[in-house]
Amino acid sequence: MVCPPYPRLGARHNMAECVNLLAASDIRPLVVGTEPFPGECLSSLLVRACDANRFSKPMHLLNLIGLKAQASEAVPFTQGAAVPAIAKLLGTSTTEIERRMHSAEQDDLGRSVVHWFGSHVERRHIEATARRFAPKSLEEQGHVPALWTVRLLDYCPTTMELLLSECPQCSRPLGWRACRSLSKCEKCGASLLGAESQVLPPHLHEAARLGAALVSPVEAVRQSASSSLPDPFNTWAPADALLGLLTIGEAQISLESSPGAGGAIGSAACIAAGLEFANDWPDSLTRFVKVSTSKSKTPSARRGLGTLGRLFESAATKTPIQGLVRSAISVALADAIVPAKLFPGAIVDGACRTGMLSALEATKRLGICGKRLRRLEGRSETFLARHNVKGGAALYDEAAISRLADVLELSVRSNDCARQLGIPRFCIEAFISAGLIQVATNADAAIVTDSTLITKASISALRERLQERSAPFDGGETLREAMQRNGNPYDWIAVFEKMLCGQMQLRFADCPGSSVADGLIVQASDVARHRSRRLVGKEINGIDVPCQIAAEIVGTTPQFISAAVRAGFINGALGVQCSTLPLTGVLKFQSCFVLPGELRDRIGGQSLGIGVKLRDAGYEPAAIINRVRVWRRSDIERYLKKRSRRQPN
Repeated sequence: MVCPPYPRLGARHNMAECVNLLAASDIRPLVVGTEPFPGECLSSLLVRACDANRFSKPMHLLNLIGLKAQASEAVPFTQGAAVPAIAKLLGTSTTEIERRMHSAEQDDLGRSVVHWFGSHVERRHIEATARRFAPKSLEEQGHVPALWTVRLLDYCPTTMELLLSECPQCSRPLGWRACRSLSKCEKCGASLLGAESQVLPPHLHEAARLGAALVSPVEAVRQSASSSLPDPFNTWAPADALLGLLTIGEAQISLESSPGAGGAIGSAACIAAGLEFANDWPDSLTRFVKVSTSKSKTPSARRGLGTLGRLFESAATKTPIQGLVRSAISVALADAIVPAKLFPGAIVDGACRTGMLSALEATKRLGICGKRLRRLEGRSETFLARHNVKGGAALYDEAAISRLADVLELSVRSNDCARQLGIPRFCIEAFISAGLIQVATNADAAIVTDSTLITKASISALRERLQERSAPFDGGETLREAMQRNGNPYDWIAVFEKMLCGQMQLRFADCPGSSVADGLIVQASDVARHRSRRLVGKEINGIDVPCQIAAEIVGTTPQFISAAVRAGFINGALGVQCSTLPLTGVLKFQSCFVLPGELRDRIGGQSLGIGVKLRDAGYEPAAIINRVRVWRRSDIERYLKKRSRRQPN
């Protein structure tokens, strides 16, 4: 049974405008006093007082105490300050009026709740505007019980009639605002007492009485009904227990009904089914999951849970029944051996399949997105199977996922490693080949991350080795400053190797959060000297780099590098999605040619003017690549020497 959203009490319903509320001492009681019946709602009491004293509508009566707004149905929810005045006007005690006021507040779960005769009920479950009635009960009692305003119940617990909210004569909805008689329609004046209403079948009477008792105006009745429920329902607030029974009962009835069957599900039937469900909890949930998912033929466990799936929606209101189902659903799916996708709300205590993990469980354990995890499918034995249902759940080997999680935890990507060391990221491959850092040896990790992973232990070991060589000396600058504008991986390798061999002075001023290059203090002269004597090892010469890294080394764009490869200036293989180039060829191109950016730095001026100067001096561009003029480095060096000789000292 689903309650539609209650009408919002907007600005014109807001009673805060009633600033002329009279003091109780200034109010004259009505000629005909009105005492409330036990359990009667305040709106019913106001209408009876209005009828007895010949007022045309409740707000005309309330105008006597200074309430000037037009929505009498809002009074129980907004006018707590008017309790003494209303009690004096009606000739009853303030306690009786105060018990019938439903002031709102927020509970621990963040829900909007109202006071309900010493307890709390969610605001959305209390009807404010519609006037509901049971014809026979209204004729016998002569008032509207507060239980009829509880939207979770659609029956009268006294006569077991289903509640009506429309006039039997004109079929228009009944309300409180213009009502002056409980037994008549305010629209057409027809009597409501002779209306026909369905009666609950006898086998639902016991469940109906229990449901009504859980929201009874009498606290002792509520507590007695709550204590009769099974654990954990008996530990909740009585109104929450009723909502829980209705929720699981509706799900069970929907599951058992034939597909396409229409009609609303009565609250009494939901309570009866919910009691059976609760008495066999949690085994009943396992049976429900097995039948529900097999009927739905859907790969999604949430959609396969029928109406219970609403509890896992992001916008669902937090309730005790929601928390209970979410905490138990993963075990129920495992016990039912359901081959369906799990979802975040179902993952509570880790895997629910022995030796296997679903995709969402694996992504949660690894801390990666599902797109990266799907890269294992067909490429690794860690991926076990995908169920035949279209879009069905994928299963992964739990032990392999655990190993992969450890590797991801104990390693970093190459870009992160470069930041920690303070070196250009295109030098990582050279550092790996030189043995300065170690690659994480896990095939799944490389597939999932699509990147080279460096072990954190090797980074720490390199830092510790450098710290051991640290010795005090005066002056110096950081390694990053000394290697500024140097993009040659050979130079970085040579400098690090000389520092580790003790052939360079260094002082380690390690600061928290700083990189290695920022913490190393070196002599600039030592760095320059060892850079000129660098050793090019065999393994370093075998490094291949993609176009993006080659462009960073040269100081240009990947499009330029691709054009240079096509023109034959750089050796390499251009692919559709990825191109690999020998690092030696990229460095050779850098040493032989000069691009416009470097020309501007060394000669000064704009590119067009520099080209004119060079042509006047007898030099021509070596080539035009991707609409960029490339000059021979030897020509530029000769031009700069001639210019320096012409300039006066």
